[in-house]
Amino acid sequence: VILGLKDQRLPHLKDALTFLHDRQQHYFMRNSGGLAVVSDSGVLNFSLFFPWHLEDRQLTIDEAYQRMEEVVAKAFPELTIETGEITHSYCPGSFDLSVNKQKIGGISQRRNAAGVVVMLYLSVCDDQMARGELIRDFYTRGLQDVDNKWHFPDIWPTAMTTLADLLHQPLTVEQTKQRLLNV
Repeated sequence: VILGLKDQRLPHLKDALTFLHDRQQHYFMRNSGGLAVVSDSGVLNFSLFFPWHLEDRQLTIDEAYQRMEEVVAKAFPELTIETGEITHSYCPGSFDLSVNKQKIGGISQRRNAAGVVVMLYLSVCDDQMARGELIRDFYTRGLQDVDNKWHFPDIWPTAMTTLADLLHQPLTVEQTKQRLLNV
């Protein structure tokens, strides 16, 4: 489980981390994005690196997100991929990638003096329902009965799916990686 910086604000973070440990889940904190995601053998993490300036201007935040969305859409032309927050997914954001209102991926970015890195979490195959249940239960343990003033998501495991399930055929991370690299 890759935790976001915002996860440090969970009022019962220690209990939530104990829950992950008890489920034999390794975890660490990343320096981009705000909330937890699952990273297992059915998930592809993919990054694009850009210089700050393209032609004679800076690459905007939205343009960087759109470039990642374009790569994924070109890699999977048989799917109609949309962007927009899928509220009840884990790590919801305005540039969630979805098909039929079910999230398949999330995008974050990090900027520094050298440039911009746009990072994608893409759910390729395996049990996305179990991933959703794991993160839902992580937040349940982390919040307990404390008011959720930090806007942690109310996760519905059915709000997310995999590319393999959408394509109705087996798909591996390696095949997905090759599709992205071909673009």
